[in-house]
Amino acid sequence: LDELELFTSVIERWDLNAMTELPHYMKLCFLSLNNFASEIAFDVLSEQNVNVFPQLRNAWIELSKRYMVEARWYYSGYKPTFQEYLSNGLVSITGPSIVLHSYIFSSNPIKKEAMEFLEGIPDIVRLASEIFRLADDYGTSSNELKRGDVTKSIQCYMKDACVSEEVARAHMIDLMKKKWGKLMKCVFSDDIPLDRSTVKIILNLVRMSHCTYNGGADGFGVEDGLSKQRMLSLFTEPIPLVQETAIGKD
Repeated sequence: LDELELFTSVIERWDLNAMTELPHYMKLCFLSLNNFASEIAFDVLSEQNVNVFPQLRNAWIELSKRYMVEARWYYSGYKPTFQEYLSNGLVSITGPSIVLHSYIFSSNPIKKEAMEFLEGIPDIVRLASEIFRLADDYGTSSNELKRGDVTKSIQCYMKDACVSEEVARAHMIDLMKKKWGKLMKCVFSDDIPLDRSTVKIILNLVRMSHCTYNGGADGFGVEDGLSKQRMLSLFTEPIPLVQETAIGKD
């Protein structure tokens, strides 16, 4: 935990000189992160004359801070409320970071108004990220708790509402459906300064989460499970052809 606190502090300061405070393996991590953000910023500045480094840096700082919150919860044995967990988890699932990076990678020109809008984690991004978090937890929480991790949305709701896991899982499905309804209202709103391709990226992020954690299966952390079967079916295994039967003649 002490090393995590130090690492998060260095990321928050984003000071290459502060790397001297880190153990060797964390120096490599921080320098890789700095180089990654710098390379993206360099390419965008060269092509569009827009400096996106501050936005990239802030996204990674915020993500690291949310990871740190979960680490403190785990080491202290603290069990957050469901709402407390979801407020932190919608960022730690990387949804807002993925949307921001995707916008930067795919947009030309990059618009200041859109960047500022995404940085504020508006409802369209918040709802998409909440569904992403709930879908992830629905599929991975059992395995992650066995490996050693902070309690997830299902367990937090079980504690808050004093209900069984079965009831909590049913509630998560209902909650995701309701959040989908709110998300679609945002999608068709005239108040968002995003082009349709960016909106589609946000929707695809949520669709991807359902696909990866479909039906409660951990399609990310279990390498021989649903995801492998799906990839083999799509790209490796031949598609059986229906053999036509000849109609006999009299």
